[in-house]
Amino acid sequence: MNGCPASRRDHQAPAPACRRRAGSGFTLIELLAILLILGVVAVTALPRWQPADEHARFLARRLATDLRQARALAQAQDRTLTLAVSSRAYAILARGTSVRDPATNGPLGFQWSPAMRLEAPGRGFGFDAMGRPVGPGGRLLRQPIELVLAQAGHRYRVQVLPVSGQVRVSP
Repeated sequence: MNGCPASRRDHQAPAPACRRRAGSGFTLIELLAILLILGVVAVTALPRWQPADEHARFLARRLATDLRQARALAQAQDRTLTLAVSSRAYAILARGTSVRDPATNGPLGFQWSPAMRLEAPGRGFGFDAMGRPVGPGGRLLRQPIELVLAQAGHRYRVQVLPVSGQVRVSP
């Protein structure tokens, strides 16, 4: 037969090789444990494999949200806030000091990987105490400001309209 004792008169547990019959599969508990492990791996690993266009779109929306937040903070705090931009990051500043987000208490800004690029106009801009977009010297902007996020051939535009300060995102 299979080499296992036919009876257990000695009341000892069978040897590990004798616990399963030949041809028997996995138990339900073992299958559920494997599914649980695969689920945890999928939840943690899949967001990191996000396609480049989705990542660029997410960052464009994040920039637009931060600009809207900066506009609202400028109005609420009755002061001018400016946007400091580099090719790999941006920050919202008040008189050269980083502005803190009231919701998270973290700095209002973001830095990303070298694969992502932010194209911004050479002149800086910000929002005055009334939430209007202003250029250097506090002059009201007459033309829209356009910031472009680019990654792997995908480009998303974040546009700030003059006078109203409305922020739009478009592919």
